[in-house]
Amino acid sequence: MKPVHCASILAVLVFFLPLHAAAQDSDGDGIPDERDHRDDEDAHVILTLVSWDANASGKWDSGDGAPDPFFEACVFADDVQIDCFESPRWDDVFVLRSAWNLTVNIPDDSSNIRFLISCKDKDFANSDECDMHGSSDEWKGEFYFSWLSDPEQEFTLSGYGDDSRQDRDVNATWKVTSPTTSYPDSDGDGYDDGIDRFPNDASEWYDSDNDGVGDNSDEFPNDATESRDSDADGKGDNSDPFPTDASQWEDRDGDGFGDNRSGTNPDYCPDSPNSNVDANGCAIEELTDSDNDGIVDSRDSCSNTPENTSVGLDGCAIPSSMDHGSNDEPFLSNLSKIIGMVAGVLGIVGFFMKRSSDRKARAQERVDRQIQQFRDQKIVETAHTVVSIYDRIEKD
Repeated sequence: MKPVHCASILAVLVFFLPLHAAAQDSDGDGIPDERDHRDDEDAHVILTLVSWDANASGKWDSGDGAPDPFFEACVFADDVQIDCFESPRWDDVFVLRSAWNLTVNIPDDSSNIRFLISCKDKDFANSDECDMHGSSDEWKGEFYFSWLSDPEQEFTLSGYGDDSRQDRDVNATWKVTSPTTSYPDSDGDGYDDGIDRFPNDASEWYDSDNDGVGDNSDEFPNDATESRDSDADGKGDNSDPFPTDASQWEDRDGDGFGDNRSGTNPDYCPDSPNSNVDANGCAIEELTDSDNDGIVDSRDSCSNTPENTSVGLDGCAIPSSMDHGSNDEPFLSNLSKIIGMVAGVLGIVGFFMKRSSDRKARAQERVDRQIQQFRDQKIVETAHTVVSIYDRIEKD
């Protein structure tokens, strides 16, 4: 073989082999793998009519009945029409729920799918358009779906309020699903970007209280007003007047001294009337007792009571019962009588108790004398007996 022929064949192989490799079509759908977003299956989307309701006060047909709706959905892939599809017809209804599902195969190399949906009322005389567009000069509903990035999306179409033949207005909600699409996981934390509140932070994915701080680092995950507790005293930094002091967390009077008596710089007057306080957190009026009645001026309603006057907790003098004059005399008289009666009863009871006690004492005395007499008699008898026995012994 001549060298020139070998070079020509080699050049042809070098030119065609890359073209053959680039034109590989693994699933045989006519789209090269390099442009095929789904080289293992055919891409498709599902269009669902979630809900539809019509203006019940409008005139829909010649018989003044409810509309008889049906739909035409035209589908485009990157502005190239795939096909138009017509739904079944529903007779005499104002409301539809989950009424229609349409599966549409789409090109594997497409990215944006456009839906153009017409709503019609099938009257026996004619077919009238239902208004599903917010603009008065538009009636058809339209929306786009990016199936490569969104597994599912809902769209609401409404003609209400566009001031053009409102008797034909309807609301409609449609859902588009791409079964072959899943949400990406940008940060690789195992939570898809669709549910990951922090798609670019692998350490966070939930935010229960919607405060912008992830639950993993939020020390108060269910309190949107707090997220950190620097001194670990249980009180969040935002509401803790001493965020770096674990021994103090409240300051009711705002004087800079903590209410916890056992903590750092405690406030011995936690409810001072102003912020002009001493080193103990007490205002001058909380330490001053102008009338020396034991009630400081800040709590003394009568701060000028005379010296040695008995006062109540409010610092005011306790009224003397003598000041009420004759009003108290009947009460005192009755009280004296009651006391006299009680004393008389107690005296009578004491007399009888004493008399009973005396009787018992005299009876006991008689018994004691009888016992003593009996003992003395026995002693004398015993002595006589002993003497008699001794005399006999002497005679013998």
